[in-house]
Amino acid sequence: LREKPFEVLSFEVIPAIIKVKKRFTYEEVDTYLEEGHTFWKSLYSLLLEHKKKRQEQGAFAIILPEVQVRVLEDGEIVVSRFEMTPARDLISELMILTNHLSAKFCYEAGIPIIYRKQDPPFQVFPEAEGSLFYKLLQLRYFARSELTTEPGFHSGLGLNFYTTLTSPIRRSLDLIVHHQIKSHLFSEKALSQEDLQRLIPELEENFRRAQAIQQKRVRYFLLKYLAKHYAKKEGQGEVKPLKGLVVEKKERLLKVYLPDFNLMGEVRGSFPQVNPGDEVSACVERVEPREELLLLSML
Repeated sequence: LREKPFEVLSFEVIPAIIKVKKRFTYEEVDTYLEEGHTFWKSLYSLLLEHKKKRQEQGAFAIILPEVQVRVLEDGEIVVSRFEMTPARDLISELMILTNHLSAKFCYEAGIPIIYRKQDPPFQVFPEAEGSLFYKLLQLRYFARSELTTEPGFHSGLGLNFYTTLTSPIRRSLDLIVHHQIKSHLFSEKALSQEDLQRLIPELEENFRRAQAIQQKRVRYFLLKYLAKHYAKKEGQGEVKPLKGLVVEKKERLLKVYLPDFNLMGEVRGSFPQVNPGDEVSACVERVEPREELLLLSML
């Protein structure tokens, strides 16, 4: 038996055209894994070893359930909540491995690219491993990831070389890395390190703006969904309860996290018996999507 069950001995980057013969859904792959399908089980086991290796190298990340919002043609809002399943974990690890090896390839080949790095958290809460409250608290102490033309340790992933070129939406950073690798493989002119350095401030600003817009969009439609399906209405008897977690307590104000919607709301008033970390049951008191306002009341 080898001491290191996962170790990349060699890899090669070549130009290729992929012909998709079959598309799989996450649900299908989860079923194959549950049934012990040889190929998927072997692939997943291998990638779990890679994940374990990253964790041994200091990888530290917080993963919350993903909430997706779709607006149908008739205006109906559909909210879906996704947990990290084995199939999603498998794809995530494949993307991380591809990004890591691509960054390492570029460094060793002397190809100028833009890397991602992240400093360690300012403070670590060991309790975050099994506590949603501490997971939310830990997020406040993460350092922001940075773009740089020199590789650096990425604490969230536990890797010394990392970039991104696997985004299905083809972000500008991914396209730049693709361009640099393609230029190297086909002996074409690539961007210089100085060119890339000049691009970084604009890339970071655009990324922050895009992220802010995306967050505002999701919050806006989540609030519209809550206004329609959960807000108190005149003449209505019972109201739908919401699971909540108190994350912050101020004078006459509680900040409550709604895990089913990955959304934060406020409860106004005095609650001497309630403290951060407590699970509560709440209902929607008032919601104003355009003002991003969500007021809750305790049940």
